[in-house]
Amino acid sequence: MQKPALFFDFFGTLVSYINYNDDRDYPRSVAFLRSQGIFTDQRSFLDQLVQTFIEHEQKAVVTHEEYAWLDCAAAVVQKMTGQPAMWDVADGLTETYLSEWCEDVSYIEGVREMLTRLQDGYDLALITNTHSTPMVEDLMMDMNIRHFFPTFVSSIDYGHRKPSPRIFEHAMGQLGSTPENSFYVGDTYEADYVGATGAGMGVFLIDPDDKHDIASHERIDSILGLEAALERR
Repeated sequence: MQKPALFFDFFGTLVSYINYNDDRDYPRSVAFLRSQGIFTDQRSFLDQLVQTFIEHEQKAVVTHEEYAWLDCAAAVVQKMTGQPAMWDVADGLTETYLSEWCEDVSYIEGVREMLTRLQDGYDLALITNTHSTPMVEDLMMDMNIRHFFPTFVSSIDYGHRKPSPRIFEHAMGQLGSTPENSFYVGDTYEADYVGATGAGMGVFLIDPDDKHDIASHERIDSILGLEAALERR
């Protein structure tokens, strides 16, 4: 008999992170740009970065088509230089910026132990929105949890992001599960809860402040409350 399937979001669910760009410094990114002859300062870099993200996000929110951070980096460089896309510079900026961004990702104590216990009763899988699959891979390897997720679907690899039901359906197809046999765990109402329920999956939403109008059995205070919620459900 096939195990039930348990799909996880990554950012905000298995790891904590700070989702901002416009109120922190990225000194190595600015230094890299200067090394390439692009003499910008922190404020100018952040202004261009935020503007570019907003432009890409406005389209993605409507189409659910994912975009790569490399494309954002290329657009930032183009705005700063007025030159056609400089892909070698954009590639270096992508690597440098993402390494700095990941400094605000923190690991949740007890997650790996929880996954170790859950794998006995569930087929585990991961569905994440991201502009860079290697960044997520590196974080999972550093956490020593990559092996728990032989089925790993990222929005940039698939091409569509949550809340599109298509990415959930694709992941279930990869795992060989059905909506009736699948649960999804996430922390964002629109992307995770609306997306997963739209695909027919059961959902656990991390919602410690009861912000959203969902059933009590669908709400958990933190990822570490998942096991108890599964037992009750």
